[in-house]
Amino acid sequence: MMVNAPAATVSLAEVWQRVERAGWSVAVFRRPGESTVWLVASPRLIPGKTSLVRGQSGFAVAPFERGKEQFIPADLMMRWPILDVSRNGTVVSGSPEEVSAVQRAEYAVGEPVKESSDSFLGAVQLAQRQMSEGLLQKVVLSRVLSAPSPKEEPIEVFNRLRFAYPAAFVCLTSIPGIGLWLGASPEMLVGWEGGRTFRTMALAGTRPLPESGDANDSTWSFKEIEEQAMVTRYIIEQFKSIRLREYTEEGPRAYAAGPVVHLRSDYTVDAIATERPDLADTMRDLLHPTSAVCGQPFSTAYDFIRENESHDRELYSGYWGPVLVEGESHLYVNLRCMRWDEESVRLYVGAGITAASKPEAELAETEIKTRTLRKVLEGE
Repeated sequence: MMVNAPAATVSLAEVWQRVERAGWSVAVFRRPGESTVWLVASPRLIPGKTSLVRGQSGFAVAPFERGKEQFIPADLMMRWPILDVSRNGTVVSGSPEEVSAVQRAEYAVGEPVKESSDSFLGAVQLAQRQMSEGLLQKVVLSRVLSAPSPKEEPIEVFNRLRFAYPAAFVCLTSIPGIGLWLGASPEMLVGWEGGRTFRTMALAGTRPLPESGDANDSTWSFKEIEEQAMVTRYIIEQFKSIRLREYTEEGPRAYAAGPVVHLRSDYTVDAIATERPDLADTMRDLLHPTSAVCGQPFSTAYDFIRENESHDRELYSGYWGPVLVEGESHLYVNLRCMRWDEESVRLYVGAGITAASKPEAELAETEIKTRTLRKVLEGE
């Protein structure tokens, strides 16, 4: 049910609290560059994939591990124009539906992860040994770092995060059995727009944002250029696997995401002209998890991650995003994210490892990627 009436004034925080406390599955999000915040909620959580081109509106969530997708149907959908000039997000309008009380489900909350840098460096060194033997070309390895839980309400932290990442997809979701997650992503996995246009992107390679603040001032090493090229080749290989040749490629170009810069290439297909109306569904299945969060060769990298990372990635490096909201679907790779438990927050970050990687530099890259998230948590 869509609600967007000016008959009453209610804050986003108020609606969030109602549905979250009722034990509903709920997602709040702002798409890149958009001046609207959306909320999708439901007492139901539907397992499995849903079509991105036809069917019901809602919000899709998937972990890194394949075959565990979930869908929040839009039993309640609301939107607010972003009118506030401060960060508290209270100046919003809309008319909420009353949320019926259902018994709150308990979250499956584990102990906070305290992963040492030695664990990460050891995995990097093992990966590079396999690369020297010709078994791997690239693998993306992740870390989990702990921080104290903020005292503010989740919506307040969400509002700070959307200010910190104006060009990214920013999301807050609470799902019984999965947990409370907050994150920002510059990488779109799949886009379906205008009833005919499919979009995806290759995003890889990481450098600190130059002191000038201009992403175009970045200098790129062979390692970062090759890392991004592997992702572009993987996307094109998936196009070839379904005999798709009619696509537009733009890039690579420098793209800023918070304190770092990536190399980005964009791909567009007219799915109707190419007689592939279900292309978005097909490519989601082919691309998840992407080479940018897994590696090459795909199956070898995927197995290496599952065998050698000391933690469960959960939603990190999976995808999430709105489905058929105003007729369009946008799924984003879950990159800069955190799981918010009662006492601590777990920050998930990763780095792409190749034969040219310097282990200590990759460790430093993961620290840089947490910088904005930590500032948001600390209220800066």
